[in-house]
Amino acid sequence: MNFSHKNNQIDEKVVISGIGMVTPVGHDSIMAPASINAGISRFNEIPDFVTQKGATSVGSFVYGITDDRSGSDRLLSMAIPAAQEALFMAEEFYDDLNIADGILFLCLSPKERPIYEEFDQDDMKDFLELAQIEKISSVEIVKEGHSAGVIALSKSMSLLMERKAKVCIIGGVDSLVEYPTLAWLEENRRLKTDDRPHGFIPGESAAFLVLELESTAKQRGAQILGQILNIGYSIEEANIFTDKPLYGTGLPKSINLALNISNLRIDEINGMICDLNGEYYRMKEWSLAQSRIIDGASPVPQLWHPAECIGDVGAASVVVFAAVAVVGINSGYFGGNNLLVWCSSDMGGRGSVILTSYSGNGAGSA
Repeated sequence: MNFSHKNNQIDEKVVISGIGMVTPVGHDSIMAPASINAGISRFNEIPDFVTQKGATSVGSFVYGITDDRSGSDRLLSMAIPAAQEALFMAEEFYDDLNIADGILFLCLSPKERPIYEEFDQDDMKDFLELAQIEKISSVEIVKEGHSAGVIALSKSMSLLMERKAKVCIIGGVDSLVEYPTLAWLEENRRLKTDDRPHGFIPGESAAFLVLELESTAKQRGAQILGQILNIGYSIEEANIFTDKPLYGTGLPKSINLALNISNLRIDEINGMICDLNGEYYRMKEWSLAQSRIIDGASPVPQLWHPAECIGDVGAASVVVFAAVAVVGINSGYFGGNNLLVWCSSDMGGRGSVILTSYSGNGAGSA
């Protein structure tokens, strides 16, 4: 399955009018991107967890918010303030969002991964009420793993461009630091421990984006933070759980789809934010992908992998990275206006998103 969008070839642009974040290195969209830009990390030993061989592991925790919480309560403690920040940013000093004509996409952990408890209908009801978006017209849960946000963004773009929604709220929240997930990661030899250097550090985070058509945001008088230029999605058959040889074709296919439809070359991308997390599989996949997207004469764009600061944040990855990208573009972190976010799900989904400025200097600007 491959797909992409042609957002730069239509009259309307899909823009971002609000972002919100809760991460281990910052509890809002000001501190978190600045901390990641500075390379700040807050890793600590995971309490009450040792492997069968007696080794310990570290994790990245949202201290002060998730303390003494578990399961859905832990997710809600991160998701609610992140959603509130995004909605406040989208509405502050502007006409209200038309939530009644809006759709919420919430990215959660994939069904293949063991978790402490399911996020059920009661949890969703609590979230909508506490985030003050209970009047939203519909809700869709996306359980696609790391690339879930790409699926959510793609559906949102279609709904907005077809005028089937006036606003789309995309959220991602996940925690990989609870026992069922940790035990599963250890069983599959994926957890970085004292005696296993080639693994990843689990983390937790939440992030939300508010998406609208340019005309809708302008009509409300809202500040436009950035633009979703295009999306590419593909499948890698040799995922991390198969015995198939890895040729790394899915990731570059998704990146090239997004680039080609955007009429961009890789040397016009100023930076990449991705989910490289220290696993050998991920490093091998990226090394194979580079040869398919970057020729010998083109410089490699600046590459950020936030897992070195916040750990692997699972289903929250794409939304977290997109929020960081928006701040990075507007703060000049990358020295340019075009950023590429890409993520790889454990079960094979490969997604890419190109974001650009709205200032008139980016490739996607008028």
